[in-house]
Amino acid sequence: MQKSTFYNVVRFVLLVIGVFFLFYLIILPLIDAISPHEYGVARVSLGIFVLAFLFLVSVAMAVESTKAFYSIGAEKSRQVKIFLIKIKKLKDKSLGVDAPGALISMILSYIFFNYIFSVFYIFLSHVDNHSFSTGGPLSIIDGIFFSVVTATTIGYGDVYPETGIAKLSVLFQILISMFYAVVLFSASSSYLRDYVSTVKKQAAKEVAEELEQKTEQSAQG
Repeated sequence: MQKSTFYNVVRFVLLVIGVFFLFYLIILPLIDAISPHEYGVARVSLGIFVLAFLFLVSVAMAVESTKAFYSIGAEKSRQVKIFLIKIKKLKDKSLGVDAPGALISMILSYIFFNYIFSVFYIFLSHVDNHSFSTGGPLSIIDGIFFSVVTATTIGYGDVYPETGIAKLSVLFQILISMFYAVVLFSASSSYLRDYVSTVKKQAAKEVAEELEQKTEQSAQG
């Protein structure tokens, strides 16, 4: 009973820490981006540092996910090693247990990237009102909308960059989005194809075993 209570307390503490960490990692940069002139240089610098840290986390998630699917690099990640071991042990299965996790990690990193750019666009529009065609600061909705539109390369034309740094930022996001479009589509297709193949093989194996059992029972009868 005491052990169960201890674990519950630990889980609660970890949950609280996770909520505060999530707040500082995601919400704090957005708050600083909305009102950079109301805070000091130290506070804005902290927001930029946290946003840069989130960017590095997103890069790490993207790299590890890509390694898990395509074994990029000379040194394979732990997920890839487990994946290869599973293939050797279970030849009738073509999908490693870490594939869904790698796909989810890749999707999350893509969402983080778009969020990072939306916060950066909002920050630019507050620092320089002429950064975008709106001629003023972007709202949270406008920043997220412009980031998603840029990532999907739709480009409605209602908001567009005007300064050099804004244009370079948009180009950088487009390049990253093109990479994700290729990798995510390929990874998703590969995962679904292998999953369907695994299910079919498992079903065929179960049917064969059932027929074999019925044949043995008929022979004994």
